[in-house]
Amino acid sequence: MLREEAVRSEWDGKAYLPGEIARCRLSGVMLSVDQIGPDGAGLELRRVLDGIGGKPNPPAELLAYLRARDPNVLGDLRELRHTVSPHGQVIVFCGEHRTLFGFRSKWIGGYFRLGPAAEVLGTLASGARKVGRWIEES
Repeated sequence: MLREEAVRSEWDGKAYLPGEIARCRLSGVMLSVDQIGPDGAGLELRRVLDGIGGKPNPPAELLAYLRARDPNVLGDLRELRHTVSPHGQVIVFCGEHRTLFGFRSKWIGGYFRLGPAAEVLGTLASGARKVGRWIEES
């Protein structure tokens, strides 16, 4: 593989040929094709959005970043779950944002880079959970 053609996966940090990598449909983050599910979403992102993956108590730097970026929505996420990438530099996260006095909720998730260049990678996915499955907002 030529170094110029290699594209790095944000999730595992490895370099892949252009045909072995694609964008997550929900976030736009570059992932290897084996990290993307049949619906085009990143597998780990989909797992936390569906509520079947991740651990509680995300890193403090994620919480601080979300509060600073948007204190009213992202800073107010509840039931935060996260999964750390194999190389430990990126996490996928999801949390619930309640509106209308708690009667309506949406689940927001995405990829986050840890460390000195901490930032949300790509865009955040937002939707509802129905019958144990996350459904994208239209």
